[in-house]
Amino acid sequence: MSAFFTAFSLSLLATGAMVWFARRIGFVHKPKGERWSSRPVAMGGGIAIVAAWIAGVVLWMEGGDYGAVAAVLVMFGLGFVDDVFTVSPKGKLAVEFLVAGGLIALGYRFPFDSDLVSFAVTFFW
Repeated sequence: MSAFFTAFSLSLLATGAMVWFARRIGFVHKPKGERWSSRPVAMGGGIAIVAAWIAGVVLWMEGGDYGAVAAVLVMFGLGFVDDVFTVSPKGKLAVEFLVAGGLIALGYRFPFDSDLVSFAVTFFW
């Protein structure tokens, strides 16, 4: 629970700071007609969230849950690359499927009596 509260608290503080910084340097997504927002939206919030999560993991994790850490870092990298360069929806989905498959291959599963249900819920979560 301490890892959660550490990550949550740091995330709240750091995300606000990152939004301020992103707006200040112009790291924003300009609104388009087909988008849901009519004003610029700050990008890079994932940096603050991942940094806070890593702090929680480093301070409180016992043992080496490196598969989950690697998955989070890959997904963070995908989000950052998408913010900077724009990744196609198919490209994002492909990376997400690879990460989900990798976690399943490493033994990460939601516990259900049925292996099929366990696999499906884990993969699509």
